[in-house]
Amino acid sequence: MVLGFKEQFKEKILDGSKIHTIRRDKENRWCEGKIIEFTTEVGTDISEFFKICECLNVQDIFINSLNNIVKVDGEILNATRIWRLSVNDGFKNTYDFFEFFNKNYGEYFTGKIIHWTDFKY
Repeated sequence: MVLGFKEQFKEKILDGSKIHTIRRDKENRWCEGKIIEFTTEVGTDISEFFKICECLNVQDIFINSLNNIVKVDGEILNATRIWRLSVNDGFKNTYDFFEFFNKNYGEYFTGKIIHWTDFKY
Protein backbone atom coordinates (compact mmCIF):
# COMPACT_ATOMS: atom_id res chain seq x y z
CA MET A 1 0.00 0.00 0.00
CA VAL A 2 1.17 3.51 -0.78
CA LEU A 3 2.19 5.60 2.21
CA GLY A 4 2.72 9.25 1.34
CA PHE A 5 5.26 11.56 2.95
CA LYS A 6 6.28 15.16 2.61
CA GLU A 7 9.68 15.57 0.93
CA GLN A 8 11.19 16.71 4.27
CA PHE A 9 10.85 13.18 5.69
CA LYS A 10 12.37 11.25 2.76
CA GLU A 11 16.00 11.59 3.87
CA LYS A 12 15.14 10.75 7.50
CA ILE A 13 13.44 7.54 6.35
CA LEU A 14 16.34 6.61 4.08
CA ASP A 15 19.01 7.32 6.74
CA GLY A 16 17.05 5.38 9.39
CA SER A 17 16.36 8.26 11.78
CA LYS A 18 12.59 8.17 11.11
CA ILE A 19 11.58 4.63 12.03
CA HIS A 20 7.78 4.86 11.96
CA THR A 21 4.90 7.11 11.06
CA ILE A 22 1.68 8.06 12.82
CA ARG A 23 -1.54 8.00 10.82
CA ARG A 24 -5.27 7.92 11.24
CA ASP A 25 -6.59 4.52 10.26
CA LYS A 26 -10.35 4.53 10.69
CA GLU A 27 -10.76 1.64 8.25
CA ASN A 28 -8.05 -0.57 9.85
CA ARG A 29 -6.05 -0.76 6.64
CA TRP A 30 -2.65 -1.01 8.32
CA CYS A 31 -1.52 -4.25 9.93
CA GLU A 32 1.54 -6.44 10.27
CA GLY A 33 2.63 -7.90 6.95
CA LYS A 34 1.32 -5.15 4.66
CA ILE A 35 3.82 -3.94 2.07
CA ILE A 36 4.64 -0.24 2.44
CA GLU A 37 5.38 1.71 -0.74
CA PHE A 38 7.04 4.92 0.46
CA THR A 39 6.17 7.83 -1.81
CA THR A 40 6.61 11.60 -1.61
CA GLU A 41 3.92 14.10 -2.53
CA VAL A 42 1.26 11.50 -3.42
CA GLY A 43 -1.27 12.73 -5.97
CA THR A 44 0.95 15.45 -7.43
CA ASP A 45 3.07 15.76 -10.56
CA ILE A 46 6.21 15.51 -8.42
CA SER A 47 5.22 12.25 -6.68
CA GLU A 48 8.22 9.93 -6.23
CA PHE A 49 8.42 6.32 -5.04
CA PHE A 50 11.59 5.91 -2.94
CA LYS A 51 11.43 2.79 -0.75
CA ILE A 52 9.52 -0.44 -0.20
CA CYS A 53 9.39 -2.65 2.87
CA GLU A 54 7.04 -4.59 5.11
CA CYS A 55 4.96 -3.23 8.00
CA LEU A 56 6.38 -5.12 10.98
CA ASN A 57 4.00 -3.87 13.65
CA VAL A 58 1.16 -1.46 14.33
CA GLN A 59 0.37 0.17 17.67
CA ASP A 60 -2.64 2.25 18.71
CA ILE A 61 -1.87 5.84 19.66
CA PHE A 62 -3.84 8.62 21.35
CA ILE A 63 -2.44 12.16 21.50
CA ASN A 64 -3.82 15.01 23.59
CA SER A 65 -1.78 17.89 22.20
CA LEU A 66 -3.22 20.47 24.58
CA ASN A 67 -2.05 18.62 27.71
CA ASN A 68 0.99 16.88 26.16
CA ILE A 69 -0.33 13.39 26.85
CA VAL A 70 0.43 10.37 24.68
CA LYS A 71 -0.93 6.86 25.14
CA VAL A 72 0.40 3.91 23.14
CA ASP A 73 -1.65 0.73 23.32
CA GLY A 74 -3.45 2.30 26.30
CA GLU A 75 -0.28 3.05 28.30
CA ILE A 76 0.57 6.68 29.15
CA LEU A 77 4.12 7.52 28.08
CA ASN A 78 6.39 9.55 30.35
CA ALA A 79 8.23 12.63 29.05
CA THR A 80 11.34 10.67 28.05
CA ARG A 81 9.35 8.16 26.01
CA ILE A 82 7.33 10.97 24.37
CA TRP A 83 10.60 12.63 23.38
CA ARG A 84 11.84 9.33 21.89
CA LEU A 85 8.54 8.88 20.01
CA SER A 86 8.80 12.43 18.65
CA VAL A 87 12.37 12.01 17.40
CA ASN A 88 11.67 8.53 16.00
CA ASP A 89 8.78 10.04 14.04
CA GLY A 90 11.03 12.66 12.45
CA PHE A 91 10.47 15.69 14.69
CA LYS A 92 13.25 17.72 16.34
CA ASN A 93 11.59 17.66 19.75
CA THR A 94 8.32 17.17 21.62
CA TYR A 95 7.34 20.81 21.15
CA ASP A 96 7.34 20.41 17.35
CA PHE A 97 5.53 17.06 17.68
CA PHE A 98 2.66 18.42 19.77
CA GLU A 99 2.47 21.62 17.71
CA PHE A 100 2.12 19.58 14.50
CA PHE A 101 -0.69 17.41 15.87
CA ASN A 102 -2.52 20.37 17.41
CA LYS A 103 -2.29 22.39 14.19
CA ASN A 104 -3.30 19.53 11.90
CA TYR A 105 -5.74 17.52 14.03
CA GLY A 106 -6.83 19.69 16.94
CA GLU A 107 -6.57 18.81 20.61
CA TYR A 108 -7.17 15.06 20.22
CA PHE A 109 -5.76 12.55 17.75
CA THR A 110 -6.44 8.82 17.58
CA GLY A 111 -4.61 6.61 15.13
CA LYS A 112 -1.84 4.10 14.65
CA ILE A 113 1.92 4.00 14.71
CA ILE A 114 3.02 2.15 11.59
CA HIS A 115 6.39 0.46 12.20
CA TRP A 116 8.84 -0.73 9.57
CA THR A 117 11.49 -1.66 12.16
CA ASP A 118 11.32 -4.02 15.16
CA PHE A 119 11.11 -1.08 17.60
CA LYS A 120 7.97 -0.86 19.78
CA TYR A 121 6.82 1.36 22.65
